[in-house]
Amino acid sequence: MKTPLPDPTLSAPVTLLHVEDDPSQTKLLARLAGQSATPISITAVPTLHQALAILAIDTFDVCLLDLGLPDSVGLATLRSVAALRPEQPIVVLTGESDPWLALGAIKMGAQDFLVKDHMDLMGLMRTIQFAALRSRQQMLANTMVSSTVLLQALPVPVAVVDVVGAVLWSNPAWQIQVGGHRDDTVVDLNWLAASPDGTWVELAPLMDQSGKASIPRRYQILRCSVGAGQIYEAITLVPAKASRG
Repeated sequence: MKTPLPDPTLSAPVTLLHVEDDPSQTKLLARLAGQSATPISITAVPTLHQALAILAIDTFDVCLLDLGLPDSVGLATLRSVAALRPEQPIVVLTGESDPWLALGAIKMGAQDFLVKDHMDLMGLMRTIQFAALRSRQQMLANTMVSSTVLLQALPVPVAVVDVVGAVLWSNPAWQIQVGGHRDDTVVDLNWLAASPDGTWVELAPLMDQSGKASIPRRYQILRCSVGAGQIYEAITLVPAKASRG
């Protein structure tokens, strides 16, 4: 059974781009954000042009997008944002209650579609927080995939662990030298999680087919952070002859 990715923390502020031309809606959201248990950092702009200018140089956990703006109306507004930033999570918040508009927005990639007149304010905050969480989980999953592709073919043992030392992934060399199956690594890494970078460790001798044990294997631990927010660490076991220094 594959070890699930841990939920990334939302202790860091949720970054929100609020694209809305109604000042009363902007003030209301700012007031609600101030009462939220999860810190929310809001950047508010009243036009699509300004939103696109910001998105061209920055990314956000969530974009809360009104479809009726002074310089753009309807799904064309969403299409413009999605074309510039396909990976940007978007929650549509609009005055239009047309179900076909909602369906079109979801098909175009919006995570949710909310109608202002029927909006539950606490529900809006939950929607923003859930959209941010999904965004961060996807970003971390993508980083894990990129990292493990690079580490897969290394001849030295490498494992990716979480903050408590649980193995999330290991390469074939790790599975041979340390143990554990790629999709269900059961090796207890508490001793490694507590060992600083550069520590020398000895692993028990391996047994060959005749039952004869090899000499103890001496490795140096090399550690580096991987993944957004440095949530994961790659632990590499470098054999004594190949270690640095």
